[in-house]
Amino acid sequence: MEINTSELAEFLEVTRKKDLATWERQRNSWELDSFVSRRLAALDGVQSEEVELI
Repeated sequence: MEINTSELAEFLEVTRKKDLATWERQRNSWELDSFVSRRLAALDGVQSEEVELI
């Protein structure tokens, strides 16, 4: 069986780009989750302080 190296190189490049895009989306998702968690924690802190003042 003969391997077409240019087709193989093209396939590997496309696969690498897809993997990088997937990783980037996942990283963005983690960053968003972390941001939301920090904001919710901050809001919970503010709300609990307000309840204590009442």
